[in-house]
This record gives sequence, structure tokens and C-alpha cells, in this order.
Amino acid sequence: ELTAALGVPRIRAYGLASSRLLTSALSELGVEAEGGREDMGAFVVIRHARAADLAEALGSSGIKVDARAQYLRLTPDILTRPAEVVEAAAAVAKALRHAA
Repeated sequence: ELTAALGVPRIRAYGLASSRLLTSALSELGVEAEGGREDMGAFVVIRHARAADLAEALGSSGIKVDARAQYLRLTPDILTRPAEVVEAAAAVAKALRHAA
């Protein structure tokens, strides 16, 4: 099968593992997030009334995120190392504290 030959299952597994790590790191910092589930793909979402403002602030600090309505969306990519995922979680938690 072509997708298997291209490594798609391995890439998907890595993406899900990175999203689970992000969700776990956020949880440890007191941030409620959803993600790392088969039905969500690699997305991690955080509900916040000022998601767009948070996305702008995080983007200006080098963390690439997206906002859709009240959802802040994060997606670690294939090049994101686990330590960077944990660093991003800390930056998100800090931004959320400042937005409160």
C-alpha cells in the first residue's frame, strides 16, 4: 500500500504521540486541553474566549498556533522535538495566566 510505503502510519503515530505529550504537559500546568486522540488527529485545542488574542501573542513569541472562534489550536509537527513540545506548553500556560 502506498501510504504505508510513504511512512504515513509512522508519521501519524508520531503526531499523535506529540499531541498526547502536549496535552499531558498542559494538564500538569493546570491547562485544560483536548487532543492526541485518534478522532482529533494531531490537533490540541484549548477553549478560551480570547483565543485570537492568545494566538497573536504566542505567534509573536515564535509559537505557531491557530485560533478558530473560541478555540486555540496547536499542532506539533514532525520536526517538533519533545523538549520543544514541553516548552510550548509552558509558554501557552504563561500566556493564559496573563490573559486571565
